[in-house]
Amino acid sequence: MRYLGIPLGPVILTAALGSACSGDGEPPRSGTDATPTVVTVTATDYEFEAPDTLQEGWTTFRLVNNGDAIHAALLVRLEEGRTVDGFREAYAEALRNRGPWNSLGLLGGIVAPPPKGSTNATLFLGAGHYAWYCPLGFEDGVPHVLGHGMIRPFVVSQREAAAPPTLAPEPGVTITMVDYAFQLSAPLTAGQHMIRVENQGPEPHELILMKLAPGKTMNDAQTWLEDMRSASPFSDALGGVVIEEAGGDAYFEAEFTPGTHVLFCVITAPDGRRHWEHGMMLQVQVD
Repeated sequence: MRYLGIPLGPVILTAALGSACSGDGEPPRSGTDATPTVVTVTATDYEFEAPDTLQEGWTTFRLVNNGDAIHAALLVRLEEGRTVDGFREAYAEALRNRGPWNSLGLLGGIVAPPPKGSTNATLFLGAGHYAWYCPLGFEDGVPHVLGHGMIRPFVVSQREAAAPPTLAPEPGVTITMVDYAFQLSAPLTAGQHMIRVENQGPEPHELILMKLAPGKTMNDAQTWLEDMRSASPFSDALGGVVIEEAGGDAYFEAEFTPGTHVLFCVITAPDGRRHWEHGMMLQVQVD
């Protein structure tokens, strides 16, 4: 199957939430004490339950997977004149022909939790028409958005004049993604952390964060990533984001416990190799 048009295997934690999806202008980051709105998006087999309308601003999305399959919630901006059916047709065409993906309005989305799990991410949505869709399809290789119609449109309205703009969360650590590496602004320590992720590379990037099981190593992780069919060396999936556009940013919150953690990206580079094969894989020890 493909994720964002990229071949992927059945990872326990598969990407999405991500880019700072702004409308016109720079998203506000200061000047008010208002916190991001919290919205729950519930995935089942094979539908999304989510609000039909939101107000523009920084929003924390909590993806709850109540299905038996793995689901992601990615965002597409439906530009004027594009319908849900039109997007699905364009998505299918791009999938058949390996592009062009940059014309589809893909924005990234919420990292997929395992069945019965949840993940979170915070991003800025400007006014406009959007849709959640699921690109995963491990059961038969057909993305859920195509095989099961797993897509839900919604509208983001302009902020009311009397309403203060919401702020982005205050991060404790910033992780920068470049071609092809992760750069941390500070060490990760045990406890709850709000993490800002930014994409400074021209390619799309994702951050998948997992904790290695006791006794497992980076070599075990690399071996598993080669085909993702053997027993997973990871004991826990902590979260992460996908950021489609250069310069985009997003936030997610995770709780760290002592042990060895691994950051990696499984998006495919133009040469056909996945980003982790180019070295975009980092071991982080949390004490």
